[in-house]
Amino acid sequence: MFMDRIEAEEVKRERCLGYRAQQVLAYVTEQIANRGISPSYAEIRDALGLCSKGDVHRIIIGLEARRKLVRNGNGWGRKGVRVIRILNH
Repeated sequence: MFMDRIEAEEVKRERCLGYRAQQVLAYVTEQIANRGISPSYAEIRDALGLCSKGDVHRIIIGLEARRKLVRNGNGWGRKGVRVIRILNH
């Protein structure tokens, strides 16, 4: 019973993923697979045609809340966050 509820919540979370969030997740996954590192916020913004790095940040925070990826809290560097890990469920 409890596990059914957890699985139902995960399915609901998956359905709640918006169009832009899906694009960001796909782009980050692709970049990690191809280059071995996650893209910076500026790279994500430019690749997807978003208006600002703030938009990217908002989407990344949402993906993190839905347990689709994890950011390292110490990841702020000269070029932005480069320590995003994709979580496989």
